[in-house]
Amino acid sequence: MKKKGIILCTVVGICAIGLISSFFIDWPVDFHSADGDIAKAAKFSREQAFKDLSNMEELLQTDSAFKDGIVAAQVVMQTRAVQFATLVDMSNEVAGNIPAFAEVLKDMNAQRELVDNVASSLAESAEKLNAALDGKECPDLAQSTINASLAYTTLQKQNNLANRFIETTDKYLETAQGDDKLKLVRDQWLEYQQMTAALDGDKTSAEALAKKGNLLSGEKALAAVANFDIAERLVWSQD
Repeated sequence: MKKKGIILCTVVGICAIGLISSFFIDWPVDFHSADGDIAKAAKFSREQAFKDLSNMEELLQTDSAFKDGIVAAQVVMQTRAVQFATLVDMSNEVAGNIPAFAEVLKDMNAQRELVDNVASSLAESAEKLNAALDGKECPDLAQSTINASLAYTTLQKQNNLANRFIETTDKYLETAQGDDKLKLVRDQWLEYQQMTAALDGDKTSAEALAKKGNLLSGEKALAAVANFDIAERLVWSQD
């Protein structure tokens, strides 16, 4: 008997993971052997910026734990950078004409160049890493990895913009109905920050975000996703 269910996870995040992981599709990575812990992957990425990676190419070929950690960190960083940029675009789409959001959107848009530069740095790092995993010589691999890690750290300093969008939405909805597209974007920022809390091991923030909760049910969220451009959609059917 065929059983189908529709699953909604972090819409933009999962789309981004699918896009980014395609870089490494020919390299089966055992994330469980790297402890299967996304927080450790992020910590790993930060630590690499301060280590001597002169023998990085050799380690990628000879040390499976090192390889898994580097690839996991790359996927985490690049996924979140893509997710952040996409959510900024979606925020403008759903709240650009609402005066209450003018300040937070102004500050988000002021960081657009930074977001694009971070995405570019991470994309370059991913390309070089993929080439190295394929056995090609990449003499500047270590430096590009360090640059990407530092760029990602810089982007994470802007995460308060996510909190502000959530807070602005919740306050706005106290006196206005708001549509499901706005609520969806608010929920996506909340899930983005829940991941931030998980990566940082911040239990206090995680608990506070959990109390806020999502505004949309899975069914309503899927319906709202359909109203965005195809790049922001995810409908995952599972047998």
